[in-house]
Amino acid sequence: MQRTEAVERIAVVAPPSALGILNKSYHIIPIVQKGALLANVQEGFKVLAPKGLFLVTTGDIPLITPEAVNDFLEKSRAVESDFYYPVVERKSCEAAYPGVERTFVRLKEGYFTGGNLFFVNAPVVEQLLSRVEVFFKYRKNPLKLAFLFGWLTIIKYFIGQLSVADLEKRFSVLFGIRAKAIVSNFAAIATDIDKLSDLELVRLIMAREQN
Repeated sequence: MQRTEAVERIAVVAPPSALGILNKSYHIIPIVQKGALLANVQEGFKVLAPKGLFLVTTGDIPLITPEAVNDFLEKSRAVESDFYYPVVERKSCEAAYPGVERTFVRLKEGYFTGGNLFFVNAPVVEQLLSRVEVFFKYRKNPLKLAFLFGWLTIIKYFIGQLSVADLEKRFSVLFGIRAKAIVSNFAAIATDIDKLSDLELVRLIMAREQN
């Protein structure tokens, strides 16, 4: 994020022990975490007090690059919306990091997995967070997400006719905002660390890239 030109200010929400080892040369606003992820997002939002679009990212995507972030932001700004969410095709993930295990959803356009960046318009944050907890809980379970999105979504999903646009429309209705999925070719956006095998694989990838 430090090397991403579009990012002006950075806040890190983490336990005190993690904040203590941050590189002091980085211009980062440290914020002690308050609890679960959504509570931490709210805390970061309160401290930064953005007026327009702002970027949220999880802390477990160590392969992320400025190029990946810039690509996502540029594609997002080309479309008017309130909430932007990156999706990555399976072929992009497998080409970049063979062996990485991800949860993919079959859509009309192909197989996709969700990323770990969120580009949000500040005025809709409170409305979004009040409804997003259940959605976030089920983000790695395609079937439960489908039930949350309704029977028509379920039917389309099982017959292979559910499209990216269908999900955008349904998300927009459920949360009362304009939502847009941004297709990214950067697998790093979706390569997070959920389990020990993920950590081991990411370490191998980073070691290979450094050599």
